[in-house]
Amino acid sequence: MVGKILLEIFLYLSFAHNLLNANTNNTMPDSNNYMQFGTIFITVILLIIIFYLIQTIKQRKKLENDFSLITHEFKATFNLSTHLIGLLDTNGKLILANKTSLDLINAKNDDVYMQYFWNTPWWKDSKEDQHKLKDGFKNALNNEITNFQTVHFDAQKNAHYVNFTMKPYTDDTNKIMFIIVESTDISDVRLAQNKIQELNEQLELKIKTRTKELEDANSELENTLIELKETQEYLIHTEKMASLGDLVAGIAHEINTPIGMGLTGITHFMEISKEVNELYKSDEMSQEDFEEYLDETNQLSKSINISLLKAVDLIKSFKEIAVDQSSEAQRTFNMKEYIDEILLSLHHEIKREKHTITIDCPENLVITSHPGAFSQIITNLVMNSFVHAFKDKDHGNILIELQLDDNLLFLTYTDDGKGIKQENLSKVFDPFFTTNRNHGGSGLGLNIIFNIVNTTLKGKIECSSLENIGVEFKIVIPLGKEEKE
Repeated sequence: MVGKILLEIFLYLSFAHNLLNANTNNTMPDSNNYMQFGTIFITVILLIIIFYLIQTIKQRKKLENDFSLITHEFKATFNLSTHLIGLLDTNGKLILANKTSLDLINAKNDDVYMQYFWNTPWWKDSKEDQHKLKDGFKNALNNEITNFQTVHFDAQKNAHYVNFTMKPYTDDTNKIMFIIVESTDISDVRLAQNKIQELNEQLELKIKTRTKELEDANSELENTLIELKETQEYLIHTEKMASLGDLVAGIAHEINTPIGMGLTGITHFMEISKEVNELYKSDEMSQEDFEEYLDETNQLSKSINISLLKAVDLIKSFKEIAVDQSSEAQRTFNMKEYIDEILLSLHHEIKREKHTITIDCPENLVITSHPGAFSQIITNLVMNSFVHAFKDKDHGNILIELQLDDNLLFLTYTDDGKGIKQENLSKVFDPFFTTNRNHGGSGLGLNIIFNIVNTTLKGKIECSSLENIGVEFKIVIPLGKEEKE
């Protein structure tokens, strides 16, 4: 725009110059023409100056407006800042503070203006804070930026924790003009930190308390588990002894019959012998009497012998089973004969029912193992069938199968009783699990079998069943290489 105006002025002057030349060519020089030209020239110069003055004034007003706007924005930002901001002169006196700082101490700028910063109401009661501020100011005068933390109290005596930064402001010649003090009130942060620390301490205390409670509970639980284990071992031992007691009672009952018959026979034998002796002494015994005596004593001796042999077998069976059940010693034995002896020891229980027990085992199956373990297994399985499987059944069938294959003894026990419910099948080997507790069941029978198979015999046992069809136990027992069929 200025270039356009200058171009117009240049054209105007050229026109005036041409006009004067034209006049000069046509007429003689006239002083009036020079005067007119001078006047026009001066007028143009004045117009140019006035124009520039007007433009300068406009630019200054614009700069003043912009500066006023910037100043207003700066003041607004300065005063509304959540940070505490102040300016110190090189002597340490406060020359400016923002509204946030002044509101904090309920003061105006005039109240603290040109006071030494460390003597203002914020820190007048704290020698330690004054010392920090003085050191920070000295560092700032040495062109160092200093960071530190102080605490002060407002008009309501509330503590405020403040993070301070002091840094110098320099001009183009690197001369320090003033010191900028910028600070942040971290009281809420500090309060939150204290709260967090308090919560952490409470949490640590709770954790310690809970840990102590858990340790006590664990200790009590360990003691309870030890007591339960001891109780379980005692109950298992009691169960074994109870089984042994039943065996003694049954054998005693079984022996009573042949012993009674033998006693009756020997008593009668003694009576007829006494009669024959009296006839002989009185010389009244006939040949017929003697022959009758011989015939009767022969029959009595046979009957007594049979009764005593039966008692001997029962006592032998009882002795082996009783010793085996109370001992874990190994010995070599015939498997088929030993199972017969086990069933013989259970005869007092078996003969009461009409159930059938079948043994499928090679006659010459001889092994070296723990006979007492097999006695416990067979006894508990048979009694489990009699008590549970055949509870409401008049006639049941039990099959005991044994096979030896590559030093592995396979024992399969099946019955056609009422079976086991599917939801109970996974719990049958658990200690104290029984569905017959109301009728005296201890829940240890199958658990004893499980422990014997897994611990004593180092084998495995599995149970499968269909309700109202029956149950099957499969037992696999590893044997030494010396056992063979």
